Amino acid sequence: DVLLYDLTSSYVEGEAGKNPLMQRGYSRDHRPDCKQVVIALIVNVEGFPLSYETLDGDRSDVTTLEVLMRMVERKYGRARRVWVFDRGFVSEANLEALRKRGGQYLVGTPRSKLKEFEKALLEGDWKQIRGFWKEGNSCKPLKIVVGGAGIEPATSCVSSMRSSHLS
Repeated sequence: DVLLYDLTSSYVEGEAGKNPLMQRGYSRDHRPDCKQVVIALIVNVEGFPLSYETLDGDRSDVTTLEVLMRMVERKYGRARRVWVFDRGFVSEANLEALRKRGGQYLVGTPRSKLKEFEKALLEGDWKQIRGFWKEGNSCKPLKIVVGGAGIEPATSCVSSMRSSHLS
């Protein structure tokens, strides 16, 4: 199974005093003055919802992944899954929890870790992968970089808008 995981939030204007989930937290709606609830959503590759959960409005992205993985396992059993999520969920603890469950993942590298790969990304040729991703008739360049001991392979794709930064 390939599972895509992300969070969103929904805010209310008012006290929301009777709902303990409503808290002030990182506001994706740019409304730090309002209480909100965080909604976690897991969809399959066709975009159909597999599972969701409502969480406290002050819950940070990185603290939600293991809870949602356990929930999916309780509902659907253990399976070999590929999790796809953005860099807001990445922590060494989360990646280790995925590995312990036999899961694989495709994640955005946190900006703080990009320095580890910068030299390798700037050196050498980029490969054109036919049919990988087309914009008009041109394929996007792709590079696979394998880091040092203990660092997993990193794949980097460069859009035409950003390719000028690499030359």
